Amino acid sequence: MFIKKNPNVTKISEVVSENTGLSIKEFFNPVSNPDVRNLKEGVELLKSFRKKPVKIVADYDVDGVCGLSILDLGLQLYGIQAITRIPYRFSEGYGLSESIIDEIGEPGALLLTVDNGITAVEAIEKAKKIGMTVIVIDHHLPIIAEGSIKLPAADIIIDPNAYEEESYKDYCGAGLAYRFIKELLPNEDLSDLLVLASLATVCDIMNLTGANHWLVKEGLRLINQGKGTKGLRALIQNEKKEGIITEKDFGFLFGPIINASGRLEDEGATRSFNLVHENKNDPTTQAQLYFRALKMHAINEERKKIVKDALKDLNFTEKNVVLYDPDLCEGIVGLVASNLCERTKSPAIVFTKSENGLLKGSGRSIKQIHLKNVLDEMQPLIEKYGGHAGAAGVTIKEENLEKFRETFKKICVPEEKDDVYYDLELDLFDLQDTYQELTKYAPYGKGNPNISYYVKLKNFSGTFVGEEKNHLQIVMTLPTDETISFIGFNLREKFEELGKPKSITCVGTLEKKNYQGKESYSFQMIDIESGE
Repeated sequence: MFIKKNPNVTKISEVVSENTGLSIKEFFNPVSNPDVRNLKEGVELLKSFRKKPVKIVADYDVDGVCGLSILDLGLQLYGIQAITRIPYRFSEGYGLSESIIDEIGEPGALLLTVDNGITAVEAIEKAKKIGMTVIVIDHHLPIIAEGSIKLPAADIIIDPNAYEEESYKDYCGAGLAYRFIKELLPNEDLSDLLVLASLATVCDIMNLTGANHWLVKEGLRLINQGKGTKGLRALIQNEKKEGIITEKDFGFLFGPIINASGRLEDEGATRSFNLVHENKNDPTTQAQLYFRALKMHAINEERKKIVKDALKDLNFTEKNVVLYDPDLCEGIVGLVASNLCERTKSPAIVFTKSENGLLKGSGRSIKQIHLKNVLDEMQPLIEKYGGHAGAAGVTIKEENLEKFRETFKKICVPEEKDDVYYDLELDLFDLQDTYQELTKYAPYGKGNPNISYYVKLKNFSGTFVGEEKNHLQIVMTLPTDETISFIGFNLREKFEELGKPKSITCVGTLEKKNYQGKESYSFQMIDIESGE
């Protein structure tokens, strides 16, 4: 591995254009409401159910919780009181099931799904047989059987990924739910709902280009003006967030807290929904909301500890890992897979024991390997699966584990370790102007990665931080009196392999932190080389 300069760029605007594939004019002028197939038809169908029963079934992650909140609050504004249902993670599993139809099915009622439904072929067939009307609002990929797309028999399917010719396919479930309610209520102020859609877009790791870039940018502007549901504001205030709320706060602070309850408790996602869904017209007091937010914070801390313990003795040198731990909590397998994927730079799937001889698992992948396509090739070994390029859920029989592991490793050919490229050199004496230029192109994320910078550091004193002292930190005070902290997560081992040099070159990204009212710069090191 070598650190190399990206030869195609000389300034930030050129980096953004290359990363997104858009001209700067296109980047700053996206279509904020691209056409979505069946959106108008779905809204018109909904309008005919104003005085009839409406049921909504959502997923148990941030996207599902936010999508359900958007739909339910929007329908309330329209005059519909819907019945909401989130599947129980452990006892029911992901998505709309036939047992849920047995529970909420009602002839003549409307069933809406959000962030699920596109693969619920049997459940929707059952709903149709008892006389329900079904609208699927989803963004996941449909089932591919014998080379053909297999769609559920819903009356309306709003899922850009179900149709090859759709022009924009990057919405998450909550993003589509927002578009649905905006189509239903074009003259209403839906700022609080837009904030939820932007939060879910970041947490579901959607591409931040085009309509999504506009959506998240607008959501951040609104949340920093005090918008957002009453429950979400309580969560934010409980975390004592200082300064400007950014996309990183969505993805690494608020999102994990909303997710944690649904990971550790069978009905935990309902707890998160009950907080996030609370709006200005609800009678819940601020003190009650803070108590709920505090409880969710505590659950997230417990989640962190469980993940840390699960990772403690794992091997991070093996590629394309399929791990089985019968004692691992089902809600944590995705987080363990994510850590394995990140540290091994290869796809990973983690299974735990379920019922009736089945193993439930969750997978994560790198950009070079499309996980859903890999699983499509392994269908004979799989009982149930669904997902997209970067993440998927999968259930197999325990007896198929070794064959699954062997096949997965064969299909996911190990990649050679790539060189690390940087975009621009960072002038440490011009941080303010550089950071101001960076903010013009924010928010950053998938599809619009942050600008990577190259820096030479000489005669520094590095320390090891974190609970396990495995992170490298270098703090410098510049002649401009500005403070910058260089932090390299899990880079202690690399630093020691280099012989603890007094000079290094590093590649990373520039951020600004706010702690106790004091601002400082932070440089997150992606990789380092000896400068000696």
